[in-house]
Amino acid sequence: MAKVTLTQDSNLDPRLSFFTEWNPNPIIGLNYLYEIIYMNFSARAQFPTLDNQGKHHPILVNLPEKLNKLLQKSDDLVLFSQDIFYLSRIYDQQIFVIPDKDAIFIYLHDVTDKRRMEENLKILNIELENRVIERTLELQREKESAVVLAEKAQAANLAKSSFLTMMSHELRTPLNGVVSMTSLLLDTPLNDEQKDYAEIIRLSGDMLLSVINNILDYSKCESGHAQVEKIEFRLQDLVKECISISLGHMHKKDLKLTAFIDNSIPEYLIGDPIKIRQIINNFLNNAIKFTEQGSITLNVKLDEMEHANIPPGCLSILFEVIDTGIGMTSEVQARLFQPFEQGDSSITRKYGGTGLGLVISKFLIDLLKGTLSIDSTVGKGSQFSFTLPLLTSPKSTRKVDH
Repeated sequence: MAKVTLTQDSNLDPRLSFFTEWNPNPIIGLNYLYEIIYMNFSARAQFPTLDNQGKHHPILVNLPEKLNKLLQKSDDLVLFSQDIFYLSRIYDQQIFVIPDKDAIFIYLHDVTDKRRMEENLKILNIELENRVIERTLELQREKESAVVLAEKAQAANLAKSSFLTMMSHELRTPLNGVVSMTSLLLDTPLNDEQKDYAEIIRLSGDMLLSVINNILDYSKCESGHAQVEKIEFRLQDLVKECISISLGHMHKKDLKLTAFIDNSIPEYLIGDPIKIRQIINNFLNNAIKFTEQGSITLNVKLDEMEHANIPPGCLSILFEVIDTGIGMTSEVQARLFQPFEQGDSSITRKYGGTGLGLVISKFLIDLLKGTLSIDSTVGKGSQFSFTLPLLTSPKSTRKVDH
């Protein structure tokens, strides 16, 4: 086989010879007997024993075994690449076999830093994956713990609501007896002092009964036992009942109470009259409590504003309770529907109450798919407005009167 020697006086283009000789990476030429026929400057400098050791040098070790099979199978150009290790360095060994030149060229590129970076990156990826797995497991455990805590909290709330319901019933039964017997006692012959004492007992019983009723209603709302009914009712009758109840609460105050029903509203509607009556009564009682002089007005109108959540076939009915009472600041309004809270401690001391009436009303309005708004100015009064979607009864053949 002819030897191929790449030197300055070879038949190769001088520019190619110059490129190989001064290439910063080692270039080694072999014949098919794996004899070294060429080494560039970098190869001679980096591997000084290569010329003496020849194919037995570590940089060329096992090369014949690796290439023999490839050379036997192909007469075309063969390319081969592998990593080899020498003196703690890693080289990318690229082998080019040129059959018609009886030549094998080996191009070595030091990839130690690259391989170490790749290994470090691999290690970092593994560590990152492990951290992700650990964090995922941690989040899963936290999620499971949160679910358990939520279930315990729900169970505690249900237990609390059940307890409140039971206690409210237990308290209300004897208290009804006290109030009823006191009312009967007031109908019997009593002197003025006895009547005053009995009246105080009756008023105190009524106040305590109102508190217990609020707690019972709140526990029912909180426990999720409240259900919506669809019953046909006459709007005018419902408003009259609310006014009658409120007049009884206003007997000691010089207040004017008026009501207005828009005659464009159908006479009969379908909804939950018990809950609607409770909402109106709560707002009226709240207005009476915080109004010392002036007037209280109940308006029922056909809401002409468009609401995206109004079911098909329903009318949006607007209820307004307007008073000329003490009014509220925006800060007080923000806390208004928090359970067991009132505007401030001075209000609690002066007016009393649990603060549950408005909370229950807000819950019932949400339950009935309605909306609630407040407009209030300190010293000038408040307006509570809520809308409810109600169906028109087929029984409605005329509008209600003023």
